[in-house]
Amino acid sequence: MVENALNPTSKGDPMVDISKYFTVKEVARRLDVTEDWIRDLIQSKQLKAVKVGKWRVDPDELKRFIRERTNIQ
Repeated sequence: MVENALNPTSKGDPMVDISKYFTVKEVARRLDVTEDWIRDLIQSKQLKAVKVGKWRVDPDELKRFIRERTNIQ
């Protein structure tokens, strides 16, 4: 069985609830940065995203991104 490319842990469920994903604008607001910087991160693959009409970021991916850049243990 082929895993779902958008959610490899979905155990074969082909549907992903994209409504829970953040837009570039929402991510930029949460991080207090520009939308251009978020798009640059996506382009450079530092922040994983899915393009469904517009770029969308899984909330778990955003948590991973923040956690990897945190200097507090």
